[in-house]
Amino acid sequence: MTGDRVVAATSLRERKKAKTRQSLIDVSQRLFATKGYSATTLEEICEEVEIRPQTLLRYFDSKARLAIAPMADVIEDLRTKIGDPDRAVDTIDLWREHVEARSFVHSRSTAKVIRRYYKWTGQDPVLVAMTADLNARTQAYLAAGLAADHGVEPDDLHSTLLAAMLVAGWNAVFLRWLESGADPAELGPKQLAVVDFAVANLPRKTATVLRQVAP
Repeated sequence: MTGDRVVAATSLRERKKAKTRQSLIDVSQRLFATKGYSATTLEEICEEVEIRPQTLLRYFDSKARLAIAPMADVIEDLRTKIGDPDRAVDTIDLWREHVEARSFVHSRSTAKVIRRYYKWTGQDPVLVAMTADLNARTQAYLAAGLAADHGVEPDDLHSTLLAAMLVAGWNAVFLRWLESGADPAELGPKQLAVVDFAVANLPRKTATVLRQVAP
């Protein structure tokens, strides 16, 4: 097989794998939302996607991993962008892009899907714990990126505090929006306002003061 054919075959396999993975996510999300997370089996998901359970487990090592895949994929994308050694965009702007992608809900039907997702994930203790872990990872990725932007140590206190404010603020606004049933169009602007507030109220110049607190 020539080099071009090898590349083409590899590319085709990767596309098929990506398609199967996305099908697993789409089918499982629909079944979890309609039947319930606990009541849905991996066998049912596999039957719809037309693969064996052993194959599913090569993509996701558990039902819980499959359940939180939509959120995990978004956060992994953020991690990849922040960790790119050649990136030309600073971490705050990457976070703004992340917020816009997750928070600008353009229809009530989309908002309904989002609210339904957080409702059933919030009813399972394992999924709640895994969601909390994803939030903690997001904060760690942000802190590392902010520190790298300013050429300081990864445990820089200012970067850590700003990352914590950004993630906590995002979650606070998002949860309030979920519970209130507010207009979908309100979420994005409010989330960006939180970013502006955090940056304005914890500017980099405060790092000098913080070093006196935690040298």
